[in-house]
Amino acid sequence: MRILIAFVVIAIAGATFSPGYSFAAEEQEQVQQSRVALDELLDTVSRNSGEQFLVHANVRPDVVVGPMRTRDVSLTTLHTVLRNNGLAAVRAEGVISIIPVATVRQNPLRVVTADDDSIPADEWVLRSVRTKNGPPMQLVALMRPLVPQAGHLVAHASSSTLTIVAPYGVATHVVRLVEEMDRHSTAQE
Repeated sequence: MRILIAFVVIAIAGATFSPGYSFAAEEQEQVQQSRVALDELLDTVSRNSGEQFLVHANVRPDVVVGPMRTRDVSLTTLHTVLRNNGLAAVRAEGVISIIPVATVRQNPLRVVTADDDSIPADEWVLRSVRTKNGPPMQLVALMRPLVPQAGHLVAHASSSTLTIVAPYGVATHVVRLVEEMDRHSTAQE
């Protein structure tokens, strides 16, 4: 019995006071999970970028920004913060709406026809790619796992086009993969 008790005490002590454990790491984790009021964050980004924002009624009033300070969040970084909080930013008629990501594809998204380094990787877009050699319907099953659940992926057979609704970085990645697969495909497939 004493051996069992000693083992339990050692196991608990080892878990609690494991090598490398420090209170600084615990503080750092708390900083990384810091929440800020969304309206304060948007006010800062608005002052720095000149953009105007509207917030959907179903959006939480605060967001996790991680270790960043509110004053350091740019418009590009805002897209990443929003994505990490289950939100999206959609531009319409000169105003950026902050919406739940689940409703993103019901909104007018930027249509992207070619690579554009000025588009933030986490901005939701609509992008199409045309296949020359293989039918795009076969690619839907292959590419769908790469697209976030809130996104969309559909093939149009008569135009040999695959259309993607996803964050720009994801959409670009899918387009590159489709183009690569199409290069190695044959028209007979």
